[in-house]
Amino acid sequence: MNLAAADLIGYLAASLTTSAFIPQAWLTWKTRSAAGVSLGMYCVFTTGVALWLIYGLLSEAWPVVAANAITLSLATFILGMKLCFGGAPRKPHGIGLKDGDFFRHHLTPRLASIEPIVACPSPLLRPCA
Repeated sequence: MNLAAADLIGYLAASLTTSAFIPQAWLTWKTRSAAGVSLGMYCVFTTGVALWLIYGLLSEAWPVVAANAITLSLATFILGMKLCFGGAPRKPHGIGLKDGDFFRHHLTPRLASIEPIVACPSPLLRPCA
């Protein structure tokens, strides 16, 4: 097999294995939760990817460099979110709120539970139930 074909296979493999991290990074960012991410595994994995990147640079194996540079950035991103968010899921600010939930979410429960004296016809001015 010639070098160009080997590099092509390397880049294809790198694209597939690296893109596998995108859904995890997106889900962790979207949910603001890293509950399903093992801190120990990601510490060891991120260190291993960094070493693969150094190996690729020293041996001038450019598919290895390309794949591990991108994978290292994604793994570091996920690891950082694990350290930042921990394991408890949190609702992202303003995402997934239904009509009226904004006020319930931002006002204290005492203020949100106050009933109006007169029924208000506007849905924007009705209290959160």
